[in-house]
Amino acid sequence: MGQLIRTSLRRHRTVNRLYVLMAAAMIAVLYAVLALIEDDRLLAHTIDVNDLTAVVPALLVIVLVVILLFAIVFLLYMNSILIEWRTASIRVYRRLGMPVSRIGLGLLLESLLLGAAATVLGIGLGWVFSKFLAMMLLRLMGVHKAVGLLWAPRAAVELAVLFLVVYAVLGTINAIYAGNVEMTAESAANRTSRIPASGWRTLVAWAGAVVLVLSYAAAYNLVHLTYLMAQRYHGGGVWTLLAVPALGVLSLYVVFKVSLPALFVWLMKRPKLRRNAAALMTVTNVHKRLLRNVHSLFLTTLLATITITVLGSGAILYQFGQRSVTRSVALDMVASSTGVKQAFSKDTAAVIKRAVVLPTKLAAGRLSEPNHATGDGDETIYNVMALSDYTRIRRVQKGLPALTLGPHQAAMILFGRTLYQHTWLGKRQHWGLTLTRTHQRFAVKTVTGTFPLGDSAYFDRALVIPDRDFRQLLAPADPLTGYLLKQGQSGQAAKQLNDGVGEDYVGGSAAILTGKKAPRVKATAGAADFGRRAVQFKAPLMGEMNVLFGMGLFIVILLGAVFIVATASILMIKQLMLAAEDHQARTILRQLGMPQPLEQRVAAAQTAVIFALPLAFGTLNSALMIRYLSMFLNDPGVFLVIVIVAVYILVYLAFGILTVRLTART
Repeated sequence: MGQLIRTSLRRHRTVNRLYVLMAAAMIAVLYAVLALIEDDRLLAHTIDVNDLTAVVPALLVIVLVVILLFAIVFLLYMNSILIEWRTASIRVYRRLGMPVSRIGLGLLLESLLLGAAATVLGIGLGWVFSKFLAMMLLRLMGVHKAVGLLWAPRAAVELAVLFLVVYAVLGTINAIYAGNVEMTAESAANRTSRIPASGWRTLVAWAGAVVLVLSYAAAYNLVHLTYLMAQRYHGGGVWTLLAVPALGVLSLYVVFKVSLPALFVWLMKRPKLRRNAAALMTVTNVHKRLLRNVHSLFLTTLLATITITVLGSGAILYQFGQRSVTRSVALDMVASSTGVKQAFSKDTAAVIKRAVVLPTKLAAGRLSEPNHATGDGDETIYNVMALSDYTRIRRVQKGLPALTLGPHQAAMILFGRTLYQHTWLGKRQHWGLTLTRTHQRFAVKTVTGTFPLGDSAYFDRALVIPDRDFRQLLAPADPLTGYLLKQGQSGQAAKQLNDGVGEDYVGGSAAILTGKKAPRVKATAGAADFGRRAVQFKAPLMGEMNVLFGMGLFIVILLGAVFIVATASILMIKQLMLAAEDHQARTILRQLGMPQPLEQRVAAAQTAVIFALPLAFGTLNSALMIRYLSMFLNDPGVFLVIVIVAVYILVYLAFGILTVRLTART
């Protein structure tokens, strides 16, 4: 029995080592998270930041459960791949008369040995990794505290017992599989037979590719399409949201199953390619791998989509959180006329470095389509400002876009500009806006989502009009003031004023919106009123953002790292197994005089194609999903998403290079 296990471990040592390393990496993450959860003193520093951080332990438990379930599923999937690869060896042992019980016991003991190695290595790596994980969590949440290595004996014992049980189950599954292996071997030719590029398969191949392209086009215009279907059919929006992703997933599987193999069969028949030995071998090998790895490629593509989407969404939300604070409060402090009265004192004046006043007037407005004076029913309150005042604020608030307006033209500023432009606001190229009380009419020249002094200073929307039209507008004044505070003083000022700051309200009744009554700022709220905080500070908001979105970014980085390792390792181990099967063919080619550099180029090219397919489709899928998310977040930016995709590509590149090198040694 010992000799049988040693022979098996030695024969499959390359794949076994990778299998142990990948499992150890996941166990290391699990140990680090579990040790973090069990460290009450460390978590106390995150819980005390504010009310939001009280849920940190519960979120970490959820993350732990997700990673644990994913790790178990990953081990089950990898075990099925590895035991399938060893089917030929099991069949040989059975033909030689070895008892099934002995083969099964050997597989069980081998699984336990691999599990013990992975568990010990994983807990050791997790102990070292725990310091980095704890520091990352605290830094992202804005907590500055020194952290050491987290040793949690209870966590180590729990994980050791759990994964030994998991590996015992895997070994038992392998033993049962060994007893049911058919004695007649299926030929490799049958498993990798070419799909003819003709007949109904060609039709299916084209159909899958066309439907996939159409689903991508629909996903790119998903907001507009959903809005359109919802307007035309009852429940059409919900069905559109469900149908587009479903068609995309189904057609993607057809592309991997039929379209791509048919494409490579077509390439193999090209005379120009057949005259190039290296290109023909590469295309032939890729075709074989496509046929043998359909489910693996499809699975890794879905995992790549999930991983990039999770990482990209976390990054884009973190970036959105920072931008939203600046968009909400552009300077250190912003106040209405009521807020100025509440905030201005000797203590406050001492910390003010600079103040800028923005005169605005409150007016109700109605949006209308071109040449339609009655409007489309979109009536709300606008803070109207002069173009010269907007330009003056731009000198202080550098992020404001430049505006140029002619007579009776206006720039509309509203939150969620991107989403509106893909729904009702985007149905026409030009819109008109009528101030319902004064009947002044403006052509909306442009729409922006960046407010002077920040959107928290406004009741609903803002409107920039030429200076002459602003002077002629008879409407109540609503001056806004922005303050730049002295270095390090914003937190102290906020602490002094935060408890005593009140709210401003303006009515949103039908009489006000239709122009029968002028809007007035008041201190008490009504059922249909618009409200705003009279004084806003940037520093406390930025602190809360760092805590909330920092925790979210920590979670997605943790999950993303696990998913990246899983997707890349699945591809790598599958390619190494196929390389082992092709060992005899490569040996014959070397004996026939095939140069080693040419063999390495073929291996590198075929590995690059296999790794590039899930990466390309996964990136495209994620880009569409993240784009959909960004529409609801009002253009949060994509810089961090690009960085994440670049990191993902580098990880895949590293695994691809490792695959090529290990293939050369196989």
